[in-house]
Amino acid sequence: MKKILILTHADDFSANSVIEWLRYYNAPFIRWNTEDDFDFECVLNGEQCSIIVMCNGIPYDLMNIGAVWFRRGYVNLPKAFLNLNDFESEVAYFIVRHLQREKESIQNFIYSRLMEKPHINCPEKYDVNKLDILIFAKELGLIIPNTIITRSLENILGICEQNNFYITKSISDNLVISRNNIERMMCLTNLADSLNDTANCDFYYSLFQENVNKKYELRIFFLFDEYFPAVIINDNLDGRVLNDGVDVTRICPIFVPELVLYKLKMLMKKINLESGSIDMIVTNNDEYVFLEVNPVGQFDYINKRCNFHIDESIAQTLIKMNNE
Repeated sequence: MKKILILTHADDFSANSVIEWLRYYNAPFIRWNTEDDFDFECVLNGEQCSIIVMCNGIPYDLMNIGAVWFRRGYVNLPKAFLNLNDFESEVAYFIVRHLQREKESIQNFIYSRLMEKPHINCPEKYDVNKLDILIFAKELGLIIPNTIITRSLENILGICEQNNFYITKSISDNLVISRNNIERMMCLTNLADSLNDTANCDFYYSLFQENVNKKYELRIFFLFDEYFPAVIINDNLDGRVLNDGVDVTRICPIFVPELVLYKLKMLMKKINLESGSIDMIVTNNDEYVFLEVNPVGQFDYINKRCNFHIDESIAQTLIKMNNE
């Protein structure tokens, strides 16, 4: 019997809840965590095609995998170990770069073989380009915040002089810093608060968005054509920050107009995403403003508060894929 493969991280609570449903339905599955020990063997000849991935010493034949959920993990093959003291520094650089490319070629080969099976998302879509997404959203008729990307101090100070309130956030992923086994993540920042002293500043390309006055914030999880919209009502700039003393007044299911959902579905099809979390804002004038989509966002908190059964829906989808 073929098995469902879940590729994730060891601390992924959303994956844990889906696995509970797989167990409830007695569905065969494999879980690979990025933190696991991986190895690889491949035999290709006139008689056989054997592709084996070892996870924590257990061999898995990719032929026996029927469906894949690329939740947010990677097949982290071991690095090559060599004594660089045996080589000149310039030569050593090219050797290390070559071995890294060899490793990446094997990992990409594994992913491409897995993506031939029914699957949800893929590793190359864990990180989507925010700038592309904003352009596509605008082209499809979704409202987006006024956005500026610049490294010019003059332009940045000009933004500050405007009456509109701007925020700054990462163009790619949020900055995560780990110190003393504690991780801190930079989300979004009030632009005025971050420019107290610009005399000696040297800016790199930075993204600035006009802060949209909101009635409430939406978090919309989607799985193929099924959408689960939730409203988050609080006074915090970023509804994802639910701890550290932030009082979340309410998280509950909400109706989203069909035209808005249609445009979102067209956007997700354009960027080839099967699943993820969409962030939107509803203004005081009842306009729906698109912010971004996170293919690997946690959905556990809206799932429980809204009684959506997202985890069960994912489990049932994977079981159906595996059976087919």
